[in-house]
Amino acid sequence: VSDGNGGMRNVEYRDFSILLRSKKPVRDFVAALDSAGIPCSAAYDKNFLTEPEILFLISLLKVIDNPAKDIPLITVMLSPVFGFSADELAQIRAESGREGNFYRCVFACRKTNEKIADFLDDLEKMRRIASTLPAGEYTERIVDETGYRAIVSKTAEPEICLDNINSFIALAKSYEKTGVKGIAGFVRFLDRINTDDITSKPSATQTGNAVSITTMHGSKGLEYPVVILANAERPYNTDD
Repeated sequence: VSDGNGGMRNVEYRDFSILLRSKKPVRDFVAALDSAGIPCSAAYDKNFLTEPEILFLISLLKVIDNPAKDIPLITVMLSPVFGFSADELAQIRAESGREGNFYRCVFACRKTNEKIADFLDDLEKMRRIASTLPAGEYTERIVDETGYRAIVSKTAEPEICLDNINSFIALAKSYEKTGVKGIAGFVRFLDRINTDDITSKPSATQTGNAVSITTMHGSKGLEYPVVILANAERPYNTDD
């Protein structure tokens, strides 16, 4: 390709761009190039409320609000923060001899299992504090006290995870402006909102010498020596 000075140079990954009509298939193209060992760079809006690091925080808030909800409780116990295994949870159910919600089983084993006792102590402390703080301040506090930032910093995309956590804390603080400040109200707010409208800042995969994956709209003003127009099999929209 042209080197911009009248000469030629060898083509590099950064010279390629895959153009898409919409952001929807971006993740599929990123996954395909990653599996082939081809570095790529892509920016796309993420619904951070559905990301694993945020699902844990939502589950923890739900458990603090009401520990009798099985799915959030099990999600929290299986998380790296509390470190229970699936086998341990099965053993709790078997040894408790209890039926009904899983919290009753956990509570029944507190005197014979130190790990469970510590978990319930931590949960009780978090529940007591929840009644005294607004949602934003409280969410930030449990992130700090559980060391959650240090945990997600060891993931494959730590910067994105930390950005999502900060976005979630910001969402909790903005919720306080509605005049309702408690965790219970915030949990119900999370259940009600349309998560498609809640997005974080665009996230990116590898940068540098990498194939660019972007939309036609996002490529305005840019030039690439090699362009691959993808997903062109769909009919052209002539209605508008």
